[in-house]
Amino acid sequence: MAETRKNVFKARKVTEKYLQSRAEMLFRQQTAVSEIAKFTGGSTSYLEQPEQADEVYSEILSAINWRYTIGYYPTNQAQDGKVRKLKVEVR
Repeated sequence: MAETRKNVFKARKVTEKYLQSRAEMLFRQQTAVSEIAKFTGGSTSYLEQPEQADEVYSEILSAINWRYTIGYYPTNQAQDGKVRKLKVEVR
């Protein structure tokens, strides 16, 4: 298996510069996703070690338990773009 992987790297001519560039790109992508999550009220968690799995999954389950969804189904079927008044009641 290791020999096969080595041959793939040789065939693709993977260099240290390429790997560094790829790592930097992935880091920028993770940072962007994190910022979007924060901006929209969410969060991100990254599992760096397998031992962190229980903690990360517990945080996710806890966050799920605090969420709610509000739906709106208009009774006025006219799609005329007018503003509608809504009343939201919470028990």
